[in-house]
Amino acid sequence: MGTDSLRLFNKTLADLILATGREPLPAFGDEELPLDYWGCYAEVFDGHPDGSISSLDYLPDQEEETFLLLRPDHVGQIVRSLRDHLDDLSIMDKEKIDKVESWKEYCSTNPDYLVAYVFDF
Repeated sequence: MGTDSLRLFNKTLADLILATGREPLPAFGDEELPLDYWGCYAEVFDGHPDGSISSLDYLPDQEEETFLLLRPDHVGQIVRSLRDHLDDLSIMDKEKIDKVESWKEYCSTNPDYLVAYVFDF
């Protein structure tokens, strides 16, 4: 089993690209942050959080779910869990958690952006 990760995702741009029929979507965001267990989907969420967008809904031709688009409040849940378990982290450190929190803040003020939770099976 791999390590899930987070990326900044420009949904408005992706919507425009999809509307023109161009595929595949380019990988938005320059940086991908691998997540520790305490920030992973299974630890933080009980099913898909309300308002999140599954890749199966966003790209209905896909056979399996590869990502989940998260709102800032969802990202806040991840940040809280990571901070609560700071001494137990093996992949992330305080600076990487701060980066995730900066993405949350950025998305809060820039509605074109969401954070993509990328599943790595």
